[in-house]
Amino acid sequence: MILVVDEAHNLPDRARQIFSPEIRGEDVAALHSRLALQPGDLFADLTASVEMLEDLLARLAAELPDGEAIAEISPPSDEIEDWRNDWEPRLVRYLDWKRDAKIALPDDPVLDLHFGLTRFAAVLNLYGPEFTCVVERRAAGVRLALVCLDPARAVGPIFRAASSSVLMSATLTPHSAVARLLGLPSNRTAAISLPPPFPRENRKVMIVPEVRTTFAAREKNYGRIAALLAEMSDAQSGNALVLFPSYRFLAEVAQRMPTTRARVLLQRADFSDFERQRVLEALTSPPPEGILLLAVSGGMYAEGVDYPGEVLSGVYVVSPALPQVSFERELLRRYFEEQEDAGFDYAYLQPGMTRVVQAAGRLIRSETDRGVIALLCRRFLEEPYVSRIPRDWYDETPRELASRRPAQEIREFFGPGVDPGVDPEGDLP
Repeated sequence: MILVVDEAHNLPDRARQIFSPEIRGEDVAALHSRLALQPGDLFADLTASVEMLEDLLARLAAELPDGEAIAEISPPSDEIEDWRNDWEPRLVRYLDWKRDAKIALPDDPVLDLHFGLTRFAAVLNLYGPEFTCVVERRAAGVRLALVCLDPARAVGPIFRAASSSVLMSATLTPHSAVARLLGLPSNRTAAISLPPPFPRENRKVMIVPEVRTTFAAREKNYGRIAALLAEMSDAQSGNALVLFPSYRFLAEVAQRMPTTRARVLLQRADFSDFERQRVLEALTSPPPEGILLLAVSGGMYAEGVDYPGEVLSGVYVVSPALPQVSFERELLRRYFEEQEDAGFDYAYLQPGMTRVVQAAGRLIRSETDRGVIALLCRRFLEEPYVSRIPRDWYDETPRELASRRPAQEIREFFGPGVDPGVDPEGDLP
């Protein structure tokens, strides 16, 4: 068997998601309400099983330390096994009833619960130091989750069983970290890095160290970031994509944006598929003054979408796109700190800088494309971030990419023809 994996940089997080099942109290409660409305012994028995599961979640939540809404616990393996032994004969009776009544439901919450608990039990069988179990009390209901900390435990055996595997991506660096996360056998793993096939002179890469985007420094830098983005956008022709680490950061900068040559569009967290498509259509058929799209790193406009031809002339990434700090992200950091003395690298730096480089890759998609990549934050010139700047972006050191006059350098790159005096329409979708 030969495995071929494209966009393999996504595999560690996808594996973590697949092997991190959860039971949500609100889903169990919704099923309880539906079953309780049905007459007959079968539905009374199914309801009793669901009540057992609700009782288990309530007991686990009651054991949370005082004042805590979330905590690690020992996995309730025996309780889940007992529940399944009670549930499965009743499920068989339910399936017989559906067959006899000739009932086919496109969405069956009984089967949804069954398959969810089956997946939960399957991961329990893999449970070891590479996993942890979390219970969380939320307004919607109690959440019980198995959290995969180390995807190598889950996907490593698959790669070891294959006769050969080919993993491809523009962001599989550092190779040793990716191999570690995927459990690739070191004695059978080789890495090849190839330069981009496009003319290097068609791409201008710069790092703007004038601003700092750490959480503590953001408030003081929002205004200057907005001014820089306006100046840089006015210095280029065509469309530009600006990526922020969060919707809140985007909103804070957007409300401080001065008038720009380009028409400004904002990505919202609640965009529908129709709205998403409208923005893409606007980029492919822009007004004469161009479009400045403010969006979020790792989102729908930053990865998994192509901007062919001259759709984009600039990609500006504001801040390393580090994942948000959370209870479970901190468990991941702690695990790799204990295992590799590299908790921050695996939990935050690796996924964050992968997003940055993936976003930059939206710009040059053919040998005729030209454009500017700009990273806005002093941290991009500091360790550990600077060591993750792609090698083909610079000659000797990433620090040569530092720009103190980004708008002027952009204007020089594109040459004459940029007219900063065109009035923007100013309308937002």
